[in-house]
Amino acid sequence: MKQNELTIEIPNNKVVDWEESKKQNKIVLKDRELTYKEICQKLFLPNGCFYICENGEIAYSYGTDRFSSYANNATSNSNHQLECILAKNKLANVAKYLNDGWKPTISTNDFGYFIFRNENYNNFWIKVCDDYMYNSNVLFKTKELAYQAIKILGKETVKLALEPLGF
Repeated sequence: MKQNELTIEIPNNKVVDWEESKKQNKIVLKDRELTYKEICQKLFLPNGCFYICENGEIAYSYGTDRFSSYANNATSNSNHQLECILAKNKLANVAKYLNDGWKPTISTNDFGYFIFRNENYNNFWIKVCDDYMYNSNVLFKTKELAYQAIKILGKETVKLALEPLGF
């Protein structure tokens, strides 16, 4: 028995929704979802990117698809983004050491303290952490430990660690 064959052109921004197609007994198209790899190709090819080396240094690579979707890449005009990430990692390492096994606990409302920078006063402030501030901050068991972290790392590193990313 010979099968019938039909060829259709699917637009670049669409894909076949096979589940829905089976249900409706006809070909159903849906929007194709953007992937991280596609985003990286648009950002890093052909302009290149900055990346973090295994020794923690920041280097530059000219655009190549082979490495374009590595998680340690940043746009060719944004090595600053990587400097901020490395600084935040240093702050987290210092917190891990100073906290000596302490972890915030939601059940006892013991969230600890976090550092933030007030641009108006060009200074660091330490505030008690409420549950709504829990997710994206490096946390310290006490105010004193947070101040000690600033002293250990220096104000410039902590300032980098607190800057928003993605700009």
